[in-house]
Amino acid sequence: MKKVLSFIEEKKYDFSQLPLCHYMRDNSIDPRQRLSWAPWLAPYAMNFGDLNKYVLRKEPTTDTIQKMINVHTFEDDHHWRWFLEDLETLGFNPRLKYSDALRLVWSKQAEKSRLICSKLALMFESQSDSLLRLAITEAIEATGHVILFLTSQVTKQLQPITQENYRYFGPSHFDVETGHPTGTENVEDFIKSLELTEQTRQQAYELVEQVFELFTELIQELMAKVKTSTSYLPSLDSFVKQSQSKPIGAYLAEAGLITLEQLDMALQQQQYSQRRLGEVLSSNGFVNQQTIEYMMKHVIHPDRELAVSR
Repeated sequence: MKKVLSFIEEKKYDFSQLPLCHYMRDNSIDPRQRLSWAPWLAPYAMNFGDLNKYVLRKEPTTDTIQKMINVHTFEDDHHWRWFLEDLETLGFNPRLKYSDALRLVWSKQAEKSRLICSKLALMFESQSDSLLRLAITEAIEATGHVILFLTSQVTKQLQPITQENYRYFGPSHFDVETGHPTGTENVEDFIKSLELTEQTRQQAYELVEQVFELFTELIQELMAKVKTSTSYLPSLDSFVKQSQSKPIGAYLAEAGLITLEQLDMALQQQQYSQRRLGEVLSSNGFVNQQTIEYMMKHVIHPDRELAVSR
């Protein structure tokens, strides 16, 4: 198993060089902005508990390797609660209609995050050899170590500013993951000492490769969200510059009718709800429809007509 673990370390390094990882290391970017992809991780973060509870865990068992995997699943099957707490603490929890939330989770934009646990489950269930199941589990953990280390560094910068603790993205989660609680003394040495046939080793390499491919696709999907995110804009001016004609949200924010935080929430909802921005703002109670109509008639339309005539 020692060679398989070395292969996992190689893949782990390559994984740590993906664009999203470099993005999270960039200290010139607002720490919250470096975590702006977090809401899109929701399908994976929520499904990961079930993956551990109902797929990776096999009970009862007399298999020593499976027992080790089982112990680890008891540590990982409840971390989704921490994820929900951090979404709230980070301010990534806008009010959504239930149907809008479902559209988000089942949208094309969240496809990799939604499907990865199902694909991992199929991979795991197709292996009867517990050594191959262990290889899959170790590869999954390795990807988590990379991302959680980076998020822990970001939240360390964020905590003095917000005076908040972050249980999922913070250092405590990373410490738990790297603790490897398998209930066996000298577990790392034990795993390394496990003997694999050449055929089993080659199968393990292939499975590890597949795991990292799935997580690479997920990270690329999250990076795509970062590129289109409007979260934590440095100023209203930068928002206005994104459009040749000044958006309605900019007018409302400038007039003090909505806050930049409310505007940002509405823009995120608009991306997947297919509704007009004014409708999203009014349905959330940020501003009433009559006010929007008044602004359109007496301020926005005249201003846009003036801009065209210049």
